[in-house]
Amino acid sequence: MLDLKLLTTFREVAVRRSFSEAAAALSFTQPAVSQHISRLEEALGTRLLERDARGVKLTPSGETLLRHASLLLDASRRAEEEVRLAAGIGRARVRVGAFATAAAGLLPGATRELRARRPDAELALQVIEDAPALDALQAGRVDVALIVQSPLSPSPPRAGVEYLPVCSDELRLAVAADHPLATRASIGLEELQGEDFLITEVSGTCADSNVVLHAFRDAGYEPNVSFASDDYQALQGMAASGIGVALIPTIALMSSRPDVVVLPLRGRAPARSIVAAVRAGETDPLVDHLIEALRNIAVDDQVILELHYWEQLTTHEMAEVIGVPLGTARGRLQRARVKLEEAMQRLAETPEHLVSTLARLDDWAAECRRHMAR
Repeated sequence: MLDLKLLTTFREVAVRRSFSEAAAALSFTQPAVSQHISRLEEALGTRLLERDARGVKLTPSGETLLRHASLLLDASRRAEEEVRLAAGIGRARVRVGAFATAAAGLLPGATRELRARRPDAELALQVIEDAPALDALQAGRVDVALIVQSPLSPSPPRAGVEYLPVCSDELRLAVAADHPLATRASIGLEELQGEDFLITEVSGTCADSNVVLHAFRDAGYEPNVSFASDDYQALQGMAASGIGVALIPTIALMSSRPDVVVLPLRGRAPARSIVAAVRAGETDPLVDHLIEALRNIAVDDQVILELHYWEQLTTHEMAEVIGVPLGTARGRLQRARVKLEEAMQRLAETPEHLVSTLARLDDWAAECRRHMAR
């Protein structure tokens, strides 16, 4: 019979393609990892891994075992959880690996919605970047990996992983409250050629910078970058200081600073894709509930931010942005206020009612964006 502890070590080495990295992840010594693999190969009577100058490679037998190891270890963990639940000594749990802005902007609301639907549910969160999150997913340490993908340059898919879309996260412009652009209702990227920019790293290798740099190329110029950081709070802070303007995803702006003004980009705004990666064949209903909650919260956050923006405009500014007569703009603004009040009244009702109301608000916001694009 296969030893689950040895299978765990094997899966870690197979996913990471490294004995030393597997040892660090498991808090083992490297000789202990090597010993586990040797014992497993001896028990099965075949070689599972081969080492070469580039690292570790799976043999055909190793590839076969990796597929079965993932299923066996996941089934073992779920069986243990269900037994503990039946005995009244445990809670249903879903483990999530997420990048920082998703952990701060999406997971709190999604957790509330999940707990409203499943009061017995518990969420365990690790804040980790995309590649380590996918490694953890494949190694069975998390059940959901929230990652960012650029539709312009998608990362290669991993074997045994299914990618489920959560939302499209548009970029917006953050400027200091006393910046000359702060009085504008909206801005086109092509109008910003003379500005100093604060953006995420400039190499274009990560999904966020890939989206940003492609957007500048589409606008016909290379940006003058005065500051680069993968910390969006730092970018907001530097924008508030006045040293430049920042392009920041919507979800990262849910906790925007009072000394920063956020402007939508006219036309088709550049956007990154937020994706939930799960193991192929995942059947845990708690994972399905969490992904549904993430999608709902993403809609809520983006619509609320959109409405906050429109509420800050005067009616004249709104008419200018969406290109309609002043009387039409007044009517739309009044309808938006009514819809917002309806949404607030439904907060105490069921999540389905709230999501339905916010979906109608999203339709209205989309209509405004269509006018802005003309």
